[in-house]
Amino acid sequence: MLECSLGPMEIVTVTYSADLPTMLLQAHSLDAFAITAVTHHVYIEDTEISMQDWHQALLPYYTRNQLVLHDGNALLRSRLGEANWCGWVNQQLLKLLSARDVSSARYLVLDSKNLFIKPFDISDWPLDHGNGLARDSWQDRMEQFIEDFTEFSGLPNTGNWLHPLTPWVMHTDVAKTCFDRGYVHYMLQHPVPYEFVVYTSVANELARPFPKTAFDVCAKFHVPPKLKKLSQLAEISADPQQLMISLHNRVIRSPRSDQTADWLCDLGLDRDIVSARMNIAVE
Repeated sequence: MLECSLGPMEIVTVTYSADLPTMLLQAHSLDAFAITAVTHHVYIEDTEISMQDWHQALLPYYTRNQLVLHDGNALLRSRLGEANWCGWVNQQLLKLLSARDVSSARYLVLDSKNLFIKPFDISDWPLDHGNGLARDSWQDRMEQFIEDFTEFSGLPNTGNWLHPLTPWVMHTDVAKTCFDRGYVHYMLQHPVPYEFVVYTSVANELARPFPKTAFDVCAKFHVPPKLKKLSQLAEISADPQQLMISLHNRVIRSPRSDQTADWLCDLGLDRDIVSARMNIAVE
């Protein structure tokens, strides 16, 4: 059994050009709410925006935290020999490959839509593994990948799966094992792979358990907000366990985006920055 000492985590975000507005909001929220400085690895999956322009756009939000910017496309080609034609697949590959770049025993995997909304200490993150969200039913395409991967790897289908949503804590050595065994290369060739299925399979084999009782640290706003969603904002603000929200670009572009922006500013984010990011996303 591999040992993994718990401690401060580095953060990994995989993003691409269309998510620039939400990525800048994430960087701003990290700057606003991280109690202790963190190292933030940002992987750019596509080439629509140059790495220099990404650096210039992001750097102003790193007044205390360390930004480490990675050319994701170049990294895929150097480590796997090629990139997938599908950006969604490449983003999943990068979440596992990033284990070779972080120096912490664990790392927190984010999508660009994940925003911090309360002060947090990365050394005291409430989950030490996974995301705490159980899932007892799956889409057909995920069931198919579970079947295909267990046949390829010889690892058992224990049924012990977590919901494949970020934020997600990965143990660095588990993610490295996924690469060392060729599982990431397998994902590259599969039409619909799921990185968290591969990761969970290896973690189960290495007796690296997930929390049996946990909570959702991220309130979800994946679809345009309706009135019942907006009515929950005060409840989310008051809940100390809700450290993040998942603010999809569809939400920013929705008719009620001004209300969402007001709420973010009330939490402590700078109004000029939030308004600028919202306006970019709507254009």
